[in-house]
Amino acid sequence: MPARQPGMGAPVRAPRPGGSAALIVAATTNAAHALGRGGRIGALIPGRRADIVVLDTDDERELAYRMGAPLIAEVYASGRRVA
Repeated sequence: MPARQPGMGAPVRAPRPGGSAALIVAATTNAAHALGRGGRIGALIPGRRADIVVLDTDDERELAYRMGAPLIAEVYASGRRVA
């Protein structure tokens, strides 16, 4: 049974191993920690550097079906829009 979030009735589900959410975590948060920079980068948390690519998709599960398609909608470097 999934864990319950404190004070909330809805269960909190961990990303399914090998699922698209788990792959995104592996490419962001886990990669930052592997480089020894997990305290400064790798997650959208106030105070951390924000290099972000916004993709034109409604659901992260679509990424596996749209490989090679031009999906980049916006690009931010250090929190400022650059494209």
